[in-house]
Amino acid sequence: MPEPIGPAEASPPGGRALRIVEATAADKARWNAFLSADEDASPLARYEWAPVIQATYGADVRFFVAQADDAIVGILPTYTTRSLRGRRHLYSLRHGLRAVDEAAAAALLTHVRELRACGDVRSVVVTSGWRCTTAAWPVTRRKTLVLDIDEDEELMWRGLRDKTRNMIRKAEKSGLTMAAGRGYVDVLYEQYRDNMLRIGVQIHARAFFDNVLDQFGDDAEVLVALHDGRPVASMLLLYQGGVACYPYQSAVYEFRRLAPVQFLNWQAMNRCRQRGVRLLDMGESGEGSPVYSSKVNFGGKPRDLFYYRADGTTATGTPAASAKAEMSSWCERAEGYLRTDAPTWLRHQYALWRLRHGRII
Repeated sequence: MPEPIGPAEASPPGGRALRIVEATAADKARWNAFLSADEDASPLARYEWAPVIQATYGADVRFFVAQADDAIVGILPTYTTRSLRGRRHLYSLRHGLRAVDEAAAAALLTHVRELRACGDVRSVVVTSGWRCTTAAWPVTRRKTLVLDIDEDEELMWRGLRDKTRNMIRKAEKSGLTMAAGRGYVDVLYEQYRDNMLRIGVQIHARAFFDNVLDQFGDDAEVLVALHDGRPVASMLLLYQGGVACYPYQSAVYEFRRLAPVQFLNWQAMNRCRQRGVRLLDMGESGEGSPVYSSKVNFGGKPRDLFYYRADGTTATGTPAASAKAEMSSWCERAEGYLRTDAPTWLRHQYALWRLRHGRII
């Protein structure tokens, strides 16, 4: 059964009126303290994303708080971008809707729906991560994979599949070692950029990764796998209380036979263990895709993610079928060329430009 939005014991006493207010930088500590009180809160809901999105993309960022008296009882971090057709679409962060009860969740959802009704926002897409709500919005479920982190390294190792342990041993016997530090951000970006361009996916600007590291401080790490001193895989690891996630991970294609991804996953699990983290989110993947299957093979356990929509888009934030039908065959051919067949520099510029016109994170 889906988990409720939040712990029942955290619900505000009956009769208190809820107010929805817009958070400012002065509310950062209160916002993150609210997350810290929730053992399932993801790093993808932290207040730090507001300055990251603003500084990198200049998007209209509005982070909302539901308050009962002076206490925060719910949060909903959102931002708005303009589509290629100039229409405004509002998105939440991927684990953005967090509330202590259904009343607070409903108040936040009603607030953003009213924003759409009284403005020029064409659609609203909200996700509550792996916490569902009973809101009467169309809902889509997607999947993420998670790893349980044990405080005992030996127990954690024995909990891995035999095949996974063999791949990690293979990486170690091949001489792979791990390094960590912000100095590897160039490696992280270059590997991420090259892999995304290879498969024709839009990409973040280089400044995005600098801004994430600036804002998250000690709660962000860049890990790399080295082979004879050469970085062959990399990962951005983020922390929030008892939960960690790695939204970006890449490997140099010709070194995949050395299992650098499995090696780096194991290193990340140990970094989490040392910090007292109990759950590592491996990230959202299309069910049945090669990436999804590789995470399952490593030992990732599937968990549902809940997306809600209000008009004009699918619940995952992709253009609705009617909008896609408006694209001419000529435009489709041009986009295909720019995504996969154009010179690298042009594919890079197009991938950067494209991301600004849809979901950023």
